Amino acid sequence: MLYESVYRMGVYEAYVVAERTRVSIHVMCILAFLSLRWQLPGLCGSSGIIPAGNRIQEMRDVFTTRLVMLCDIGLCSALAGIFLPFPLSTLSLAVCWFTYWVLKRSCGTFLNLQWDQLLLECGALGCALSVPHLRLGAVWSLRMLLFKLVLSSGLCKVLSGCPKWSSLTAMDYHFWTQPLPTIIGYHLNRRLTPRLSRLMVWFTLFVQVFPVPWLLLLPYPFGAVGVWWIVLLMILIAFTGNYGFFNYLTCALALTVPLGGTRRYDPYRLSDIIAICYGLVVGLGVTQPLLYTLDPLHPACHWASSVGHYLRPMAVGSGYGLFARMTTFRMELNFEAEVSPGGPWREIVFKHKPVDPTNPPYFLPIGHMPRLDWRLWFVPLGLMRGAPMPTWVDTFIERMLRHEPCVVDGLLPRQAFDWTAVSRVRVVLWNYTFGNDGWARERLDTLYVASLGPRMGLVCRSPNSPEQPPTLSDSMSSSEEPSIVPLHES
Repeated sequence: MLYESVYRMGVYEAYVVAERTRVSIHVMCILAFLSLRWQLPGLCGSSGIIPAGNRIQEMRDVFTTRLVMLCDIGLCSALAGIFLPFPLSTLSLAVCWFTYWVLKRSCGTFLNLQWDQLLLECGALGCALSVPHLRLGAVWSLRMLLFKLVLSSGLCKVLSGCPKWSSLTAMDYHFWTQPLPTIIGYHLNRRLTPRLSRLMVWFTLFVQVFPVPWLLLLPYPFGAVGVWWIVLLMILIAFTGNYGFFNYLTCALALTVPLGGTRRYDPYRLSDIIAICYGLVVGLGVTQPLLYTLDPLHPACHWASSVGHYLRPMAVGSGYGLFARMTTFRMELNFEAEVSPGGPWREIVFKHKPVDPTNPPYFLPIGHMPRLDWRLWFVPLGLMRGAPMPTWVDTFIERMLRHEPCVVDGLLPRQAFDWTAVSRVRVVLWNYTFGNDGWARERLDTLYVASLGPRMGLVCRSPNSPEQPPTLSDSMSSSEEPSIVPLHES
């Protein structure tokens, strides 16, 4: 069956499938570069939260000052690659891959999400989509990437031992604990019944574990049936949560499966054997993490590891696992600014992160990924597990106290106060849940108060012990009752 699937697509649809997949990957690169371009100065510019020069010392002069130009090169290359013929189309996608690889390395934690790695993997494998000798193999390597992505996302839920997945109650928490919900997710959560919740979990496992992922390995029409189930799941995820370009990139990978109706010979095909061998070898390296998950002692793992060793420098062969353990709480790290000595504390609002409880969730622009808002969602999870506060959070506070335009104007919306009047910033932990009108929240603790010292360095102190450095245990015992001016009253 698998050989028949490879042969039939090689004869009839390799050219059409490869072209539509190549174009879709270029479109995904456009979305990624557009979303990232305006955030780069604040994230990893010379005055940003994580300056690129601190991470790439040998390239400081180039990448610290020219990250936006590099992003523009990738954007223009992605736009041109849609219309360029071979070999220029391959070159354009290679340029997109290289520029995004450099940006990912420069921005560190802000570009360390799984779909950033997925985009790099798609770009590396997609470079062969226009090569006549390798077109069929490139399609199958991307198809195996889709298989790995979907099945790994399901297996991690089953094998993690999370009681919420095993008891089929994960959806009771998912819609309001995910990083950036949508208004549809908000209303769906309010109308969620136990039966509907269990049905959603069964549907997720049906698509991600069995039998849907395995249909991708079969010829038409079985592969097409699997694709439609995966696309349906991606649409539901996009309607209920904001995940940037992840949903669309997964649907782009689904285009590697023949959907029927188009039967056209590849006008440039020279050898099916070369293409199939390429697809098998690269596909083995792509699925290496999945093979180890299924059976780490299988002989195929040794061969896959050997292939993966050569593919790893191209960011190919990564593992994926989305929502392996369902989060059952939502804690938000909020920041408050003291606009005058001894005066009231004003909450610092973000473009997309929940702060004001009267603002309900909403849809973000298609493909947009607010990097700072997303990364702040992970910080309270780490604190509750005993991890220290990330150093970039302190740097972010320092940039706000210094009124760095690339941060306060580029990453944050207009505030209800003048930044030049801010003397101190404090970090507050809140518990959020969905309420009757948007969000409901409860203040938990003041973690610490930060200000600029005599030498313009950041000084962090516990709210109750000004002479002592803050710790999480100190802040958890805080009984301070702050005065806050609510956003809707300002």
